[in-house]
Amino acid sequence: MLAAVLLWVGLGAPGGDGLARLDSWVAHARDTPRWADFERLEELRAILGDLRVQRAVELEDPAAIDLGLVELAALGLAEPARGLLEAGAYLGRAELEAELARADSSLAARLAEAVLAPQAKRPRAERLLATQLLAKRFVPATLPALTHAAREDDAELARGAQEALSGWALPAVHVLFLEQLERDPGSARRVAQHFERTREALDPAVLELLERAVARRYFSSDWREAARARGLVRVLDAAHAVPILIEALATWDRRTRAGRGSKRIRAEIVQELQRISGRTIGAEAAHWSEWWTAVRDGRTALPAEILAAGGFVTRAEFFGLRAESDRVLFVVDRSGSMRRSIGTAGRTRHEEALEQLLSFLRQSGADTRFNVAVFGDEGKVWRTGLCAAGEENLHQVRRWLEAKEPEGWTLLFEGLRAGLGLDSKGRLDAAHCEADTVIVLCDGATTEGAAWVAKWLAEENGDAELVFHCVQIGDESNGTLEALAAGSGGELVRVKD
Repeated sequence: MLAAVLLWVGLGAPGGDGLARLDSWVAHARDTPRWADFERLEELRAILGDLRVQRAVELEDPAAIDLGLVELAALGLAEPARGLLEAGAYLGRAELEAELARADSSLAARLAEAVLAPQAKRPRAERLLATQLLAKRFVPATLPALTHAAREDDAELARGAQEALSGWALPAVHVLFLEQLERDPGSARRVAQHFERTREALDPAVLELLERAVARRYFSSDWREAARARGLVRVLDAAHAVPILIEALATWDRRTRAGRGSKRIRAEIVQELQRISGRTIGAEAAHWSEWWTAVRDGRTALPAEILAAGGFVTRAEFFGLRAESDRVLFVVDRSGSMRRSIGTAGRTRHEEALEQLLSFLRQSGADTRFNVAVFGDEGKVWRTGLCAAGEENLHQVRRWLEAKEPEGWTLLFEGLRAGLGLDSKGRLDAAHCEADTVIVLCDGATTEGAAWVAKWLAEENGDAELVFHCVQIGDESNGTLEALAAGSGGELVRVKD
């Protein structure tokens, strides 16, 4: 039987030299990237089948096969893939993932040494692919290449390597993530995810460094730095987290009285104390200090499990969504479907959104600063910056929104572009972004889909630390609002017509 296989593959099979045929196929796909050809796809499947047999009977060097598959799977990573490029990359990646799943596979080490390592001098797209394929595999031989890539200047490559390392409970990896936190403050969410995944294996020295990092950020006068502490504080146990939270609450109270506070940060600190305690004591630092003294004295016990805290009953609501902020941007759908009626009050979705928005701002108070953007076929913004929620401004924004009759598609990203001042490439200038919270209302599946969300949040929102709360009216969805809310730590509320 083996002799027959050898004869079929090496002598009489159509395409005995699988790698040469694969190289030819890749060259053709690059020449005609936008054309999907069924016969060409069937040809590629046959080539991949030949390569599997050649690997099994050792007619071809496995390393050469793997590098050929890497080149195939990396098609389109350098630029958006279409047609043959997209189909070929999908099939090539499937082959590599199947090989990685084999218990005796050496592919992970080969990806690290022959593709990802800088001395291999492989194309950037192939190095990016290697970080994706190595994610969460934790093969010791891959550690040197991944840690090196995680510190490179190429932000996308470094982020891919860090994601591959996230959750690897090794001292060298902990040190890398602590360094990353200092080097790039916008990576705080990614760093927190790593330490949450490895919490049980953290030694006291690492926990002490984390405690210092949390305290330094909560006490910073920059609200964005304080916002970055929230994910990190959840790694600490109550004995280390609570004193920092109480002192931070007192600090932000003083800043609020001096006109330099942040309603969002104060609310997030209180929510963390509620989460740890399972209690709703209020927003006064003194009350929380009394509770913590009782815990330390043994007069009050912490809950057996961390409980999810309820919100403030006094918080302003927007379609049932409770968002605590005094710097908020509303991004509101004005597509044609917003003409539909909602509820029993005889209002359209557009009219109800306007009433809910004004009600939210009145409940929030005149010290809240806000702006509004709308989106349909294009995005438009009311003002160039945030303004106070006084009655005159509420009157003016009502007139502006009433004039924006619903029409067109649902281009949500264009609403974000207008409201956040994104440039032509969708980049956000965090230094000039006044809002700390964005509330998005959309009544259907967005025209662009959800594919852009994760990448945009990773690349642009790390520095800005915006929270996106989303309201979805109706049952239509393609995952965009879910991805925005989940990816930024926000909430999603669904409203029935």
